[in-house]
Amino acid sequence: MTEPRQRQGRQAQTAQRRRRRDDVATGAALKLAIPPEIAEKLAKEGRAPRWVNDQGRRMHQLTKLDDYDKVPGVDPVPVGTTEDGKPLLAYLCSKPIEFIAEDRKKADARRRTVEQGMVKGQSLVKTADGEVLAPIQGQKGAEVYVVEGTRIGRGNQVIE
Repeated sequence: MTEPRQRQGRQAQTAQRRRRRDDVATGAALKLAIPPEIAEKLAKEGRAPRWVNDQGRRMHQLTKLDDYDKVPGVDPVPVGTTEDGKPLLAYLCSKPIEFIAEDRKKADARRRTVEQGMVKGQSLVKTADGEVLAPIQGQKGAEVYVVEGTRIGRGNQVIE
């Protein structure tokens, strides 16, 4: 004899059909995981972790010319292949958080100077003393186009 079929509720059907949605958390699957004990150790030391691909001169740039250090005890992770078929490895490196903040301030200072110059109708000009703000000048008889009533200096010039 056959058993009568039991009808499932809508929630059970939905749960069976949808184990994983394709449009949720796709970015998280692309990130390389950092072992929790290593992440905790680096946080206590005041260091920020970062995976670095050993491609071209990238490792040399970050470990010799910048303040990143390889994290000991973490094996490199294969992340792809090079053009000649060799495995491309990513190494876990870390940098002191204070150094990252200093680097961001330097990069931010230049951006702020440029934005401030735009409001004042000036641009950054390289001189012997470094970069300074100077009024935007027309070149070769060009006129500087700025709509009257605005405070933003536009560098759009018509060169004839």
